[in-house]
Amino acid sequence: MADALVKGEGFDLDVRLLDHDGQVRWTHTQAEVECNAEGKPLHVRGAVADISQQKAAQETIEQLAYFDPLTKLPNRRLLFDRVRQAVAAAKRSGGCGALLFIDLDHFKRINDSLGHRAGDQILIEVAARLRAQIREEDTIARLGGDEFVVVLHAVANPGAIRRAAYRVLERLSGNYAIAGHPYHLSASVGVALFPADGDDTTELLHRADAAMYQAKKEGRSTVSFYQPALQNAADERLAIERGLRAALIDDQLELHYQPKVLDGSRIVGAEALLRWHHPERGLIAPGDFICVAEETGLIVEIGAWVLDAACRQLAVWNRDRPPEQQLVMAVNVSPVQFRNPDFVACVERAINAHRLEPPLLTLEITEGILIDKVEETVARLAELKALGINLSIDDFGTGYSSLNYLKRLPLDEIKIDRSFVANLIEDPNNAAIVKTMVAIATTFSLHLVAEGVETTAEAEFLHALGCHCHQGYLYARPLPAEDFTRRYCQETP
Repeated sequence: MADALVKGEGFDLDVRLLDHDGQVRWTHTQAEVECNAEGKPLHVRGAVADISQQKAAQETIEQLAYFDPLTKLPNRRLLFDRVRQAVAAAKRSGGCGALLFIDLDHFKRINDSLGHRAGDQILIEVAARLRAQIREEDTIARLGGDEFVVVLHAVANPGAIRRAAYRVLERLSGNYAIAGHPYHLSASVGVALFPADGDDTTELLHRADAAMYQAKKEGRSTVSFYQPALQNAADERLAIERGLRAALIDDQLELHYQPKVLDGSRIVGAEALLRWHHPERGLIAPGDFICVAEETGLIVEIGAWVLDAACRQLAVWNRDRPPEQQLVMAVNVSPVQFRNPDFVACVERAINAHRLEPPLLTLEITEGILIDKVEETVARLAELKALGINLSIDDFGTGYSSLNYLKRLPLDEIKIDRSFVANLIEDPNNAAIVKTMVAIATTFSLHLVAEGVETTAEAEFLHALGCHCHQGYLYARPLPAEDFTRRYCQETP
């Protein structure tokens, strides 16, 4: 501000204050300096606004940048930082440590048979058991899905690491209560030592992951240590890569569609979700192959196929629907796909090939895209927006949703992640976060969609909070195109 007064320029200023009750308040001042003929400042004219709510909302979201919203454990980003610190400390002291890569056995069966709500309850319980088992100086993180990592800092010797790994295995194996009934679960643990097995964080994680796959191969519910000759994980990834290349050629990929529902009854669109019909393994969900597709670059070709197939299907559904009841198609975009130089042209080709009105296509991007190469991201999103399509942030609040980014980016929609919808009624923290997201959407004039809605009570609660567009098992699971057509598109509305 002092510099602005000297130069006679305008200024913007955020100020942190304490009010008479001792509460922190934030104000934003936007002002101009008026000077006399000699250029000396005479007075300042402007406006002061209370931005305390906006600051509180930003702080709430920014704290999620480092922690998993479901389990409250550190996420991948914080894990990498902790591993780097632990490795550096071990090298300085001449000691050792370890990464324990933990994967729950047959966890997919729980989600498939009992629903994601039951799966989430299990994950929360797993996190609690790990906290009770691990030393305070160690780190527990959730990578995603049913994968957890424990960082053992400053361990006396490899024998102590082995004992710790088996204690973790024993703690996680056993019965878990789901809806009042016991459900037996076990885990597989892969171990990589540092610095003996490497000192690079990504390399160590891959080696612990490879050891975990070896534990799976040995029958699950066991511990396996990384060995230099261990290639099972690499072999598995190679098999998936080869399988994906064949899938593109042999028409093994398929889209399922989950409806988006407005005000509890009106179908306004669908999200296209990729499935892989493997000739030997059966139906494979994206979580089991997308990482390999991204690592190998195959995601670019797969993503182009998804865009074209989704646009083709939307054109069929909308052919006989009146203009005011046209469905909107949402398509997920991988960060690797988004960075591809041909991506904007790929989107334009899909729209033109099927003669779609651009606003009927929504691209869902992840929050991770927003914080990587910001200027490039802003430019790319502007190019996409120029096509006339809609842009949505998927899983909003699980990463780093700075309000500054929301101001800069040409977004149309934010999606509330299902981890916040779960236990919405019972957990006041989740309710507060959703209220904040509704306020953010209102402030920035963004459409709001809640995903993972599984009960009528959740739907009614979301309606009361001001979120009226929902997606989840309450309305329908993702459906093959023919089932979606039969249920929602047989007759012209």
